[in-house]
Amino acid sequence: DTVHVYARALDAREVFSEWRSSVRVAFERSNEWHTSFVMPDENVVVTASLDTLPAYEIKEELIIGAERPKRVYHVLPPTLRGVVFLYHGTGGSARGWLPGSVENFTFVKDLIAADLGVIITESEETTAQKDINGDGFIRWDVAPPLPDASIDYLNLRAILDTLIKRGSISASVPLFGVGMSNGGAFAIPCAQALGMKAAVSYCAAGRVSNASIINTASLWMMAANDDNENVGQAGNLDAIELARRLQERGVKSGAVIRKPHPIYPEIFTRAGSSESVSRAIVSNLRDGGHLDERGYMRRTSDAIAAAVMADPTSYPAILSQSEISRNAIVNTLGAAHAEHKFFSDLGKQTISWLLDVLDGTSNVDTEEIGDPVECTDVYDLQGRHLRRIAQSEAQHIEPIVSAYGMGPFLLVKRHASGSVRTTGVLGR
Repeated sequence: DTVHVYARALDAREVFSEWRSSVRVAFERSNEWHTSFVMPDENVVVTASLDTLPAYEIKEELIIGAERPKRVYHVLPPTLRGVVFLYHGTGGSARGWLPGSVENFTFVKDLIAADLGVIITESEETTAQKDINGDGFIRWDVAPPLPDASIDYLNLRAILDTLIKRGSISASVPLFGVGMSNGGAFAIPCAQALGMKAAVSYCAAGRVSNASIINTASLWMMAANDDNENVGQAGNLDAIELARRLQERGVKSGAVIRKPHPIYPEIFTRAGSSESVSRAIVSNLRDGGHLDERGYMRRTSDAIAAAVMADPTSYPAILSQSEISRNAIVNTLGAAHAEHKFFSDLGKQTISWLLDVLDGTSNVDTEEIGDPVECTDVYDLQGRHLRRIAQSEAQHIEPIVSAYGMGPFLLVKRHASGSVRTTGVLGR
C-alpha cells in the first residue's frame, strides 16, 4: 500500500530537510515536507529532519518604477546563487508571498535556504488599483517577450537597476521568475524579455502555439484537479505539449502534474489551527461525507465551503474559526485536492530544477558566430503563424507583413543551427 507522511507545521525560520526511516524505503521525494512510499512487509518508523534558517529580514520599501513607486519586499543575503522574482495571481498582491500565506511562504523559506534571494513586487494594475488595459481584471500585463512590451517588464527592470546601483545585488547575478496563475503566465515571457535564466509557471499553461518563440528554460507546475476556467485538464495537457516542443528545440523545459493527497487529522495546523481544532474540523468533514475512506476529498474546496454555509450547525469546528482562518482552511483544502492553488510540497523539486539550469546549459544559444539566419517567421500576438519570409526577402519584410493589417506582429528569426530568437514587434 502507498502511505503518505507529513511534517508538522513549521515556524518562520524552520525549513524541511529530509525524511529518514528505520527500514529502507523508497520515498517518492525524500526532501519535501509531504511525501509517500510503498509500505514494506514490516513496521517502519519515519522521522522528519528540519533545519533552522539563519536570521533573515524581509525588507519592505517603495522603489520607483517606470511611472510610479512600487511596493517591494526582498530578502538578499550577502552570498547569493541567484535571485528569484515571485509573481502573484489575478487579484492578488505582493503580500500573498509573506508569512500568513502558508503554502507560498513555505516556498519562500525554501528559496532562502537554497541561497537564493527573493524579490517580490506587484503588478502595475495592483499598485494603481485600476484595470489599465480594460480586460476586466487586476493583474500582470502578459505581453510579448520584449523589454519594453509591458509596463510590468519596465517596472521590474527599474527595481533591478535600483538594487544593482545600491550594491544590494551584482549586475551579473543569475535571475529567475516564478509565478502563480496569471503570475505564472507572466513569468515566462518576462524572463525572456529581461534575460533571466529560467521561469516557472504554477497553474498556467500558456499557448502551445507559443512554443516556437520561447527561448528561456521553462517549467510548468500544474495541478491535477485545476478548476480554473482558463486552465483545467486542457491546460495541463497544453503544458505537457509545450514542454515537449521546447525540448525538441533544445530548450530546457518540463511539466509536472501534481496529484491530490489525503486530508490528515492535523492538516489545518498549517492554516494556524491547534491540533485539537484541526482534528475536530476533519471529523466534521468526514461526518459531512466530504472525505472518502482514505481521506481524499470527494468534492472541491468551494463545494465544501458552500455546504458549510448551507448547514452551519453540522460544522461547528469550522464555524468557530475567524473569517481569516476559514479562508485559510478552504485554501488548505484546495491545495490538498490539487485545485487551482499554489502548492509547496513540490517546492524543493522546483528549486532543484532552477539550480540545474544554473549549473548546466538551458537556453538555445542564438548569438553564435557563423550561425546565419535562414528565415523569419511572423506571428500575431495570439501566437498564430502568419508567414515565413526567406532571408533573401528580409529587406522587404514590412510591405510583406502589411498585408495582414496594422499589427503588432512578433518577428522570430530562425538560424541555421535550429536556434530561434524573438527580435522585435512590428507595428507597435
